[in-house]
This record gives sequence, structure tokens and C-alpha cells, in this order.
Amino acid sequence: MKFDIAITKKTDFFYYQTLKPNLVILNDWKVVVVKGKDSKKYLQSKLTIDMDQLKLNKHYIAAHCSINGRVIALLRLFQFNGKYGYLIKKKAINSQVKELVKYSIFSKVSIDVKRNLKIIGLIGESSDDFLKNFFLNIPNEENPLVIENDIILFLINNTKKRYLLIFPHKKRNFLYQILVKDIIIKGFEYWNFLDIELGFPIIEKNVQEKFLPQELGLQRVFAINFFKGCYQGQEVISRAYFKKIKNNFLCWMISFKKNILKKNLKIEVKVKNKWISIGKIIYFTSIDNNFFWIQAILNKKIDKNYKFRVFFKKYEELFLKKVFYI
Repeated sequence: MKFDIAITKKTDFFYYQTLKPNLVILNDWKVVVVKGKDSKKYLQSKLTIDMDQLKLNKHYIAAHCSINGRVIALLRLFQFNGKYGYLIKKKAINSQVKELVKYSIFSKVSIDVKRNLKIIGLIGESSDDFLKNFFLNIPNEENPLVIENDIILFLINNTKKRYLLIFPHKKRNFLYQILVKDIIIKGFEYWNFLDIELGFPIIEKNVQEKFLPQELGLQRVFAINFFKGCYQGQEVISRAYFKKIKNNFLCWMISFKKNILKKNLKIEVKVKNKWISIGKIIYFTSIDNNFFWIQAILNKKIDKNYKFRVFFKKYEELFLKKVFYI
């Protein structure tokens, strides 16, 4: 009971902070551009979504998987100026682009990691009003992608009021205009904090090629089409789906002590006075120094009332907040 009260106070504090717009510097992301006559066909053979269903006014989550069906990276895919672009975590980009380029020699397609684009996020209940100071049109649920004056705007989540903006270096004056407004500046961990709470998997090097897309709950964000044609890893992914094989579950956990946290740490659960392994930490972050959001993978369904712990020099307790079941 005390734990639930503490969680409520912390989340209330967090959302109180988002009543005003928060500018998040997303320097842990990059943009990759794919263009050429065969770009659509080529991406169709590599990604988990159906490229034929893409619309110009929308953006999409897609997974790029290995031949064994394990996720190499998560992409936020969009179209602009007759090309395809996608956002990707910087720590996942090297292996993902290397894999994507591997067979491109046989297609009329070019793949380019953009160095001159800036990426920022905007969080807060008044974010839409704030954006109206700079744009004639802002994204909404019907049109979550808007391009205006070479700046690309994404509506990421309407209920939590999150936006993404991509703009070229030549538009940097736009950022300076924002900075002189009444706005709070945050680092990228603030964005990751919300991703953990909402059950959006954070795929970096330590997680690459470890899990099937459905084990990361990617059906929840419509990132997998199980009925499209052949693509890399499709046979393994589809077999697991149709046979209802699911060995792992994404979850949100809490810790009060950062010094015991480390990526890939084994998580144990107490069952009938015996501690058994049930999963591992894949990511953790905090917006203060006392309270830590953890993204973890559990290998079985479990109730949050069980006791959990991790070991790093000594055992420390974890608390399960939510499992993102499909």
C-alpha cells in the first residue's frame, strides 16, 4: 500500500511538471533516409509493416529483424518529398544500417544517415498551443504527420501530449526562438521515462537480435503485419504468432536504488519461499535521483504482488508496476 502511494505521488509530480511545455533534446536519435526507384519494394522485404498501406499524413512504427526473426531495431517510419525516412536510436544505428545496406547493391536504392538534422521532442498539456505560435498547422489524430517550412512534425501521443520535430541545421534559428519562450529544457531520458511507462520498447545495442517483435509487444503499436508477403525473419515471426508461442513479456518495474541497476541484470521472483530467475533489465532511467523506471523482459506471466529482486554486489528489491500483455 505504501509503495502504491509513493508511485502515485511520483507520477503526479511528473505530470504536474508537464503542464507547461517541456522541450526534450533528443540527441540519442538519428534520421536515416531511403530513396530510389526500388526503395518501397526494398523496405517491404525488410520491415514488419506493409509498405503498401503507408499514407503521406501518417507515421508508423516498424521493426527491422534478423533472418532469425529477432529485432535489430525499432524505426519510426515516414514519407517526405518522395523519399522514406525513419527515426532510430543512435546506439542501434550502426548494426541496423549495416544490415539494411547488405543487399541494397541489387536494388536501385540509396541509404543515407543524415548528419545535418536536429531532433527535438515536446511534452506537456499546453504543447499544442505552444506549437501554434510557430506553425499554421500542427499534427492531430487524423493527420499525425505535418510538414511545414522544411520542418517535420509528429504527433506521438495525444493523451500525454507528445510531439516530435525534425528540422535541418539551416532552420536552427527556429530552435533559438523556442528557447527564449517560457519553456522547460529536458534531456532525452525524460522522453525515455515516458516510453517505459507507456510500454514502448527501447532497443539499443544490448537488446538487439534478442527478441521476437511480439515478445516486445509490438502488436500494441501496430508494428507487425502477420499477413503481408515475405520479409526478413517473417517465417520465424509468423510461426511463433500462429502457434501462439510467446516466451517473453515487456514490463515496467520500479527501483529506489540506482547503484544496484545495470542493463542485462537478472531479475528473480520469490515463489513458495524459493527465488527463481524470471527475466532481465533491458533499460532504466530516472527524472530525479531517488526513483527509477525500469524496462524489463519477463519470461512468464506473473502477478505484481510477488516479490522481485536483482543482484549487483548485493540483493535489492524491485517492484512490478505493469506487464504489457497483448
